[in-house]
Order: sequence, then structure tokens, then C-alpha cells
Amino acid sequence: MALDGITLQALIQELEDLLPSGRIDRIVQPEPEEVHLIGRTGSKNWRLLLSAHAMTARLHLTKVNKANPAQPPLFCMVLRKHLEGGRIQKIEQIPWERIVMITIEGKDELGGRTEKKLILEIMGRHSNLILLDKKTGQIVDGVRRYSHAISRHREVLPGRQYLLPPAQNKVAPHPLTDEELAQILYKDGDKKVQKSLQENVAGLSPETAREICYRAELDEQIKVGHCGNYEFRRIIIALQELLQIFEEKDIKGKIYREGETLKTFSPWPLHHLSKVYEEEKGSLNETVDGFYLGKVDLEKRNIFRQSLQKKVAAEWDKLQRKQKSQEQDIEEAKKDLICRTWGDLIFTNLYKLQGGEEVFVATDLEKPEVSHTIILDPALSATENAQTFYSRYNKATATVLQATEQLTKTKDDLRYVSSVLTTLEQSETIEDLFEIKQELIQEGYLPREKEQKSTKKHSNKKKGQKDKKAAPLPEPLTILHPEGWTILVGRNNRQNDYLTMKVARDKDLWLHTKDIPGAHVLIPRRDGREIPLSVLEKAATYAAYYSQGRQSAKVPVDYTERRYVRKPTGAKPGFVIYDHQQTLWVNPQSIVEGSFQR
Repeated sequence: MALDGITLQALIQELEDLLPSGRIDRIVQPEPEEVHLIGRTGSKNWRLLLSAHAMTARLHLTKVNKANPAQPPLFCMVLRKHLEGGRIQKIEQIPWERIVMITIEGKDELGGRTEKKLILEIMGRHSNLILLDKKTGQIVDGVRRYSHAISRHREVLPGRQYLLPPAQNKVAPHPLTDEELAQILYKDGDKKVQKSLQENVAGLSPETAREICYRAELDEQIKVGHCGNYEFRRIIIALQELLQIFEEKDIKGKIYREGETLKTFSPWPLHHLSKVYEEEKGSLNETVDGFYLGKVDLEKRNIFRQSLQKKVAAEWDKLQRKQKSQEQDIEEAKKDLICRTWGDLIFTNLYKLQGGEEVFVATDLEKPEVSHTIILDPALSATENAQTFYSRYNKATATVLQATEQLTKTKDDLRYVSSVLTTLEQSETIEDLFEIKQELIQEGYLPREKEQKSTKKHSNKKKGQKDKKAAPLPEPLTILHPEGWTILVGRNNRQNDYLTMKVARDKDLWLHTKDIPGAHVLIPRRDGREIPLSVLEKAATYAAYYSQGRQSAKVPVDYTERRYVRKPTGAKPGFVIYDHQQTLWVNPQSIVEGSFQR
């Protein structure tokens, strides 16, 4: 969700309770278009984030302490010169617009009183953060500088007079009657009501316009020209409902997510997203901070995941080519296995061969109805030709044996790499990805990371002694079933091995998708009770969900007691063999948010 004018006004309401009279102690610029003002008001410390990023322009309080560049950017140095040690006088918003002005009182070089304005303009790719002198209205500097070569409306350069961005000529949402709304929107008769609301009423994002139409019980495809007095009245009522929430300061920030995807945030319930998981965060500042922090974490996770997927997929392609080559070698070698029969036929019929023949036709020794046409080397004697065929046969036998062993290993490697690709695709946290990375390093698919040399001058370690950090134990999902049973789910090969070989006991019930790479699932049975069918089926749906069969309608899941599960010597992580199994066919089912603990 874009930070619209209405939501911004609710944010500023919260900031007005904390920032005025607050002292700015420190200013940092951790990213090219993001500035943090760090200060305190009385005994309360705060960190105000102001971003002019094209995609994520915003302001809110944050608790995230980002790493700063070794050399502060020029704009940061300018802000430090004029604002550090100053006090915030007020924070205000141009009504319903996404422009925020923070007035800061400080001192000039001579110790005299001076006032500056820090202006955040949230306008997509035209967003900017500008410092200006309040008395003269001149720009001191901007995080983005540009001249008339970029904008015909204004220049953002030191010494230039500050001009507001071009007016959007939108009507304020309050006070607004249904007659006035109809008059404004009717010029957009062919547009959808949602889009027309967003383009003509100030402070509305697409998400807010969609919510207004939903609360007004209008179809999302309805056009302005199809609306009458009743529809416009419903729109005004829905709009007033939303405005009343923040006028009464009844803000309860919410974040909406669908699976891993963060959909949006809002200062009020979004009824049109009722089927999406809703998470209440408290204050709106905490909500916005949590939403964008989650977006950053998700982006980092996706980049990390894609990096690992690229390397593993390259290994998968390599193994596929290797398997195809080995299969071709076996097929070619098998063609020479007939050479033994040809050698036997030559020795059996030596009396018929005088030497110098190029072709010899003989009847099979075991099947008289079969005839063999044998191509001979006329430069060799019959005995030498027979020996040549025996040599070809021995070579083919060795090739088939060796290539078959290599093919078996290649198939095992391919099965393992396929399972890693599945767990990478289904990993839900950055910790899961780190576990998979460590597994790939241990298996030799990724190079080991070089150890950083210690910079300490004094060390108590003996010469040649290295620091050994114990790897943290894997953390399979722990699901608490309503009937009082616990279900454990391993989401990668390391967790699978730990769950099956370390945690499980003989009588525990173990589940895995039949002939499909996936999670090991365990139902501990500590008191000897029989596991109810409902619990078994629920565990089976989780096993199906965390497998390559996730998208299938029905997936076969095997279950057996842990005592019948074995790991072959030298087997890849996550690979086991088992027997005494029974099979359930289930529909893959995800774990409902909030129903498990890590």
C-alpha cells in the first residue's frame, strides 16, 4: 500500500504527541535516499526515518539501526551542520497531501536563533527530501538536486526559492457531500468508481478507494456512469466511516499478508481483504515500520534464495547431462556384449575359416534359428579375430559395471539436489536458507567460507588453536494439534536428519510422501496411546504440503513407526529407507498462521 494522505495524517497525529520540543542529537544517512533523525523528548528516545525512495518513500518512527557508510554523504553533512542540536517545533502536513514539513529551531554560526524546515515530498519517483531556510524560503539543499533541464516547474538547488510541487486539484475528502461527489466524478463516466475516486479525491490510495467501494457494497468493476444518488450516498457514508476512525484516534495498525507476501498495511480494518491473514501491530508507526522492515527482509530472503537456487539449479543441470551421458555409455557398451558370442562362434568354427575372410555367417550355439553375421578383420587370423571380440566384450562388461555404479550415484545426487531445490522453494525464513546453505557447504556443493583473521593483538589461544563455534541445532516446526498431540515437521534435509535420527524414538509415528522428495514428519508417542486418525491425517497433509507434490490435488503419504526407518551408510542428508509402511492419500494443507511455535 502506498502511504496515502489519510494514512499520513494518522501517522502525524501520533508523531505530534512525541516529537515537538524534542532535541535532535544525531543525524545519519544509511542509504542514498534515507535519513534518520535520532533524538529524545524528555526521557523518551526516538529515531525518525524519512525516505525519499521512489518505491518506498515514507516517514515513521523506527527501531532499526542500519549500518552507516564510512563517509557521510554530502546531504547528511549539510543536515548535521544545520539541524544537529536543534529542537523540533512542529510537524505538519499540507492538508490531505503527501507533503510533510518539520520545523526545527537551532542556532547559526554566531549563536543566533534560526529556523529551518525539513520537507518530505512523497511523490513516487519524484519524491524528495529538502532542507530550506524558513525565513527566506530558500533551499539549503535536497537529497535529490535537479534543474529546469529535469523539471520545467521548479529547480531543487541550493539558493533557489522553494516552490511546492504542482497542485493536483483534488477535492478534500472532508467535508464532502454525495451531491458534490457526484458532480466531481460524473466527468469520468467511463472510468471505474475506484479509479475515479483515487484521481479526484485527495488522500486516497488505490487500496483505500477499493475499501470504500467494498464498504459501500459496490461491485469493483462498476463505472461512474452506472451510479446514481443511492450509490454516491453509500460511497460518502463509507468514506466518513474511515475518516471517523482517525478523527477519534481509534487507530489500530494492521498488516495483511498472504503466505510470504506482504500485501499491505492500514490504519483500519480492510474488509475487502478478509481472506488474507491479518496481523495487528499496535500504533501506526509500529505498523509501517514493521511492514517495510518485513518487505526488506523478504527482499533479502528472496535474493539469498535466488542465489542458492541458481547454484543448485546449475548443479541439477550438470547432473542431468551426466546421467544422460552415462546412460548413453551403458547403451553403447551393451552393444558389444554380443562379442563374446561371436568369439565363441569363431573358435567353434575354426576349421571353416582359412584366414583373410571379411564376413563370417554362423548359427547361434543355443538358438539354431538365430544366425549371426560377423564382420572380420581380413588382416588377422581367425584366432586373433576371436581374441579381439573377447577384448571388446571384457571392455564392454567393465564399462557397463563401472558406468552403472556411477549412474546409481548420479541418480542419488540428482534426487538429493531435487530435494534441496524443493526445500529452497518452500523455505519460509532466512534461518531456513542459512541451514540449507550450511548443508550444501558440508556436502561440497558450495565452497567453504574463509575464516576471518582476528584483529586482536592479544589472545589467550595457543598457537594453531582455532575457534570452533558449535552449529545451532536445527529447529523443525512444532505444531500443537487441538487434540493435544504434537506434530513435528522438518523443512530441509538437515532438519529431517535431526528429526528422524536424533529426536524420534522407536514407537513414534514417522511420515513421508511416497516416492516424492519432501519433509520428514513425526508424531511423538510418549505414553503409548494410539494416535487418532484425525491427527494422522492432519500430519499427512503437512507432509504433502512440504513436498514436491504441494500443487497436486491428492498426494500419497507413507507412515510407519520410527523403528522401521534406516539411513544407509554414506547416504545424502535427508535420505532414508523404510518398510512396514501404510499409505494415505491426502490433500496438501498449509499450516494455519499462529497454530505453530518455532
